[in-house]
Amino acid sequence: MKRTYVGYGIGQCYENTKETLAAKIKLDYLCDRKWEESDVSVYDGIPVISKDKIRTLENVLVIVFTLNNLVQKSIQGELENLNVSFIHVSEVLGKVPYLTGKILKTQYMSGRYADENENDITFDASLPDNVTVSFLGKHNKVFFGKNIIIGNLNISMGNNGVCSIGDNTDIGGAVFDVSNARLEIGKSCLLSAEVIIRTHDSHHIFDLKTRKRVNYEEDVIIGEHVWVGYRAQMLSGFSIGNGSVVGAGTVTSGKFGDHVVIVGSPARVVRRGICWRKDFLGYASYDSVEECYHKYDD
Repeated sequence: MKRTYVGYGIGQCYENTKETLAAKIKLDYLCDRKWEESDVSVYDGIPVISKDKIRTLENVLVIVFTLNNLVQKSIQGELENLNVSFIHVSEVLGKVPYLTGKILKTQYMSGRYADENENDITFDASLPDNVTVSFLGKHNKVFFGKNIIIGNLNISMGNNGVCSIGDNTDIGGAVFDVSNARLEIGKSCLLSAEVIIRTHDSHHIFDLKTRKRVNYEEDVIIGEHVWVGYRAQMLSGFSIGNGSVVGAGTVTSGKFGDHVVIVGSPARVVRRGICWRKDFLGYASYDSVEECYHKYDD
């Protein structure tokens, strides 16, 4: 029996992959929520059907087009309720939707991953298992330093991005979103949980009169031995120098120097001329930096 292919979720992901997909399979129908209450019957020369129509098709396979994990989960829930088979377009195209530290160390033992879209990752055997890298586009580079400790880290790379994490950096839990810019984290940094770092705003903003864009991507640069607190958000254009501290809950795109403490939204400097150590206050409370177990050359 002939297989019936339905493309579901028609947006940027569909537009970016449809030509490559067409070399492998021919879509028989398209479906999208935005067309449920419209009179659109054909798109790209392909018949458009309603979601309810999918369940009436025989031997159907739905190909899901989306770049957003939340949207993907929502679509998959709908398709499970329809009791139909589905697969993400990346799997049809033979692409790995994401790479974990475990996959990288197991399948790319040379310490280098590279694909046909000129995305690459450089790492060594000390890379933790629980890091995830997703490539949405092309021409991206990711560099992992040595002896990084990670509780949970999700890195999403768009196009023309560079993400670099220095040696001996500890990350409790973070999301990095990088595209058309550089995210650089220096050596011996400490990032707490639920930290967000972005080189872009996710969506376009235009001037209403000129119709020109006003929110271009910018580099985010974090120096060496920087401590980033719980739920801090560092946005495009942010930079901070060596030996500094970003307070919990800080939201900022500003530029700051060495050995400062910044807090707030928007962030401001509340103390200058500081240094810090990783020693946990729950174990001991020291009065001088010389007493600390963790050493660092300030």
